[in-house]
Amino acid sequence: MGLPESFYVDKLVGKFNHIHLFVTRKTMLEQEFGNMKTYLDQHGTLWISWPKAKQLGTDLDLKEVIRIGYDHFMVESTCMRIDEVWSALKFTFPKPNKEYQNSYGKHPL
Repeated sequence: MGLPESFYVDKLVGKFNHIHLFVTRKTMLEQEFGNMKTYLDQHGTLWISWPKAKQLGTDLDLKEVIRIGYDHFMVESTCMRIDEVWSALKFTFPKPNKEYQNSYGKHPL
């Protein structure tokens, strides 16, 4: 993916406040989202990055990333541009008794 070697972690142990996952394919995100979620503490954030505008052969877009996050009962809060190739979206655990809805759908609480 063109990431510096120091950013690659093969195995996680423990709980983390922040995790940043880079993926290029929908199947990768569907497989890894739930796995990464298990390593977050209850107030943690999971950043998901994917290539913009079909770059690097991606089949991901903002709508799909949000849908996959919702499928894992997490909600998005911040979207940002990392560089000319990568976008990032921050996910958190939903707050109790709060309804989440955007143009992509309603969170299935």
